[in-house]
Amino acid sequence: MKTFKFQCPFCDKKYKVEKAFLKHTCDEMVRAEEIKTPDGQRAYHYYSLWNQMRGFAIPPEGTFISSTYYKAFQRFGAFVDKSQLPAPKEYIKLMVKKTLPPSAWTDILAYKHYMNHMDKRMSPQKQASITVNTIFDYCEEHNNISTDEFFEHISPNEFVQYVVKRKLSPWILFNSKKFIAYYSDKMSIHNRHTFDQMYSPSDWSVKFKNDVNTVTEMKEVVAELGL
Repeated sequence: MKTFKFQCPFCDKKYKVEKAFLKHTCDEMVRAEEIKTPDGQRAYHYYSLWNQMRGFAIPPEGTFISSTYYKAFQRFGAFVDKSQLPAPKEYIKLMVKKTLPPSAWTDILAYKHYMNHMDKRMSPQKQASITVNTIFDYCEEHNNISTDEFFEHISPNEFVQYVVKRKLSPWILFNSKKFIAYYSDKMSIHNRHTFDQMYSPSDWSVKFKNDVNTVTEMKEVVAELGL
């Protein structure tokens, strides 16, 4: 009877024939190669931060490779790139505080928690400044159009991406008549749903009522932009 001569060091699967063994692949083997790449090392770094913030020692790479959260941290790395997340460490810290598992970190509601957290840490004036710079940059890049033409040129999908990346603040948007018209006339139901998940109109209405002086200041900025 032929004995098993070959065994995968990752999943422990055994083979009698070398040819079959050499054709073998498994998730752990693929992950062992992936972790050597920049994306793999970044995912491992985020995994290590997550463990540190929960009071655990930094686990070895082998533990990460076999972790049930391996794919979740790979997705989070891609999410950081796509959303241009300015402070991944701060994001992970908030997720730990909210006791959200890594598998939920890329959900829109998790990102909304982060947005609300960052909004509280950033003054309305700073948020308005980022918005003004974003609009000026966009107008300059599009044949130096006037700022009052911003909503006539930007596509709803591009607009939503700016919102998700925190480049356009509701302090300016909700005080702009042109945005209100853009929201109802040009944005699809899907676009509006995404926007509303990020910035609930009812929540911001309450915020405006509680900060009339800032609203007055923002309306002046909106008027200067012609929006």
